[in-house]
Amino acid sequence: MSYQIKSNLPVSGSHWGLLFRDGVAVTDKRDLADKLKERGYEVSEIQEAGTVDNIVKTVDNAAVEPEQEIFTCPKCAKQYKSASALKRHFDKCEAE
Repeated sequence: MSYQIKSNLPVSGSHWGLLFRDGVAVTDKRDLADKLKERGYEVSEIQEAGTVDNIVKTVDNAAVEPEQEIFTCPKCAKQYKSASALKRHFDKCEAE
C-alpha cells in the first residue's frame, strides 16, 4: 500500500526523508504516513495499480518547476539570482 502526503505549503525538496514536489510526496511506509497525518499533513491511500517509483515519475513529469526570482539593479539593470548578491552589487554599482 502506498500513501500520498500533501503539505499545506508548496514545498519542493527532501523533507521527512521524502522527496516533495509542489507539496506532494509518496511513501509506502505506513508508520511515516501516520506520523505526518498526526502533524497536520493530508494523507491518502493510493488505490492505483503501480509502484511508488512509477507514481513518483508521474508526479515529477507533471510538476512544473517554480520560477526562480530575479533581482534587478535599478541603477544598471544587471540581474542577480539572490537579494544578497544584488545588495553587494548595489553598494558598489557606479551607474547613475
